Amino acid sequence: DIGFNTWLPLTDRAYIDENSDTIDVQEDGVLYEGATLGLAVPTYMEDVQSIADLPDAYDDLNGTIYGIDPGSALMGITEDEVIPHYGLEDFSLSASSEQAMVAELQNAYQNEDPIVVTLWSPHWTLGEYDLKFLDDPDRIYGEPDDIYYLARKGLEEDHSDVITWLNNAQFTDETLGELLQLQAELDDD
Repeated sequence: DIGFNTWLPLTDRAYIDENSDTIDVQEDGVLYEGATLGLAVPTYMEDVQSIADLPDAYDDLNGTIYGIDPGSALMGITEDEVIPHYGLEDFSLSASSEQAMVAELQNAYQNEDPIVVTLWSPHWTLGEYDLKFLDDPDRIYGEPDDIYYLARKGLEEDHSDVITWLNNAQFTDETLGELLQLQAELDDD
């Protein structure tokens, strides 16, 4: 009935347009403002500050960018737009899952090895590890989105109290970070 993780106006627009006959974007349903996509590295990688710096770190990174699920908006933007724009065609974009990407990140971080991952904010790893998003000087990942909830068509008529409650919900970095950390812990169990 409800989806809680829709990034608009940019990242998930194509999915919304494709399914507009069955879902309603709740215009008052902004749960979080200023969500971002990008490539991230541990802060100990001091020589890498920008996506444009990655070719110089190719050998240290074993020519790999660790990504998430193939077919996700983040992977599509990275593969189709970011890699060609910044001349990263020699890199391999490793598509797997969020859990596999996080496992690679955890392993590299524990050993202080260089690593670059596709990431988004808010994400629980940003509270767990010292990470930084690489500068995207040409804004290929776009401006920040807001996170909305979606509802099936007719839900507002069926349960207006739920919609009213959700329209008054708002997450901060702290509250959403706590929720995402709890979710990650539950996923581990």
